[in-house]
Amino acid sequence: MLDSAVQPNGDIQMAAYFIAQYVVNDVALYGEYAAAAGPTVAAHGGEVVVFDVAAETIEGSPPGPQTVIIKFESTEQAKGWYNSSEYQDIVNKRLAASNGFSVLSQSMNTGD
Repeated sequence: MLDSAVQPNGDIQMAAYFIAQYVVNDVALYGEYAAAAGPTVAAHGGEVVVFDVAAETIEGSPPGPQTVIIKFESTEQAKGWYNSSEYQDIVNKRLAASNGFSVLSQSMNTGD
């Protein structure tokens, strides 16, 4: 089953996922980030579906074991959260406290 919804105009809106994978180097600073980030996710309709500090790598060389996946109803909603002043005020704490990457991915984007 796909995470999608048909809009009134007939367009299909796919769920979007913010996926972050990293290693935390400054636990105290990351703790400050985590405490502040949660309310911003909720305020923008997001749902943390994965928070794993010890994800198991089965392929490749990830930057670290911590994996976070946040689900949003759409790419626009995810970008609205990420670019919001509330989140931008705190994201630098995560960036300073960790090394890794994040991506925004639709639930099913075949490029068609």
